Amino acid sequence: ALERTIYVEGQPLVANLAQSLLGDLPLYRLDSGSGSIAGVLFFLNKLCPDLLMQWIQPPLMSAPDHAKNVFLGSLANQVDRDDFNSSVRKFTSVCERSRKRQGNTGEESGNTR
Repeated sequence: ALERTIYVEGQPLVANLAQSLLGDLPLYRLDSGSGSIAGVLFFLNKLCPDLLMQWIQPPLMSAPDHAKNVFLGSLANQVDRDDFNSSVRKFTSVCERSRKRQGNTGEESGNTR
């Protein structure tokens, strides 16, 4: 029953979690305690690593390449929970800085005549 539920509901769940990490959706409970975004991804990676990798890559297309590669590497290598949480925090931090730079660049170029 769990496997079927993961297979049916996993892709939209992972897409939404990835969008939260990217900053496209609200980011709540990144890595604290049970039910966190990092925790859900960590355990999905333990249960169905191939599916998770398949599902998470498309929504991460817009992520900065280096950060995306490091994050996907932590999934592929199935690092321990603490290292994975650290990887998630670093990934979201890089994505946030990248979004701010893109936002500032857009505003500045819009104001330049």
